[in-house]
Amino acid sequence: MARSFTARIYKDRMNAVIDVPANVTDQMVKVKGYIRTKGKINGTPFAKNIVPVRNAPYRLHFDVIMLKAAKAAVGGTAKFTVEQDTTPEHKLVPTMPKHLKEALRENKLENAFMTLSTSRRKEILRYLTSLKSEETMTKQLVRLIAMLKGPLAKVRVP
Repeated sequence: MARSFTARIYKDRMNAVIDVPANVTDQMVKVKGYIRTKGKINGTPFAKNIVPVRNAPYRLHFDVIMLKAAKAAVGGTAKFTVEQDTTPEHKLVPTMPKHLKEALRENKLENAFMTLSTSRRKEILRYLTSLKSEETMTKQLVRLIAMLKGPLAKVRVP
């Protein structure tokens, strides 16, 4: 169930943050202390983790791009709508590019790729889907295949 509230945006070290009211976070499921959420800031959608803070309320961190999109700024207040993000973990991973699927199948490395952590697979997929040239894609696929075939620590993609 979505909860709405207004909060003042302030700076904590280098981050723009808000304190999420306890009556909102108390009703959410925490995984290793974190709460995966989705919501809106001044009507602009976001998906972020609410993070625990020792002896303080849970916090929600924002980047500059998000604040600009929401027409919000540090020092001001904004209207928030937040709810638990129950999207299954595998749905959060970007779609696998056709070239990668083919390279993994040809080298019989589908299982090796799937043994990587979800966050690592997501990082690799985001990077590969952001590439614009075929040449760069091919170069990075060669590196990824080498990483999956050999010692995982030696080759990094990206």
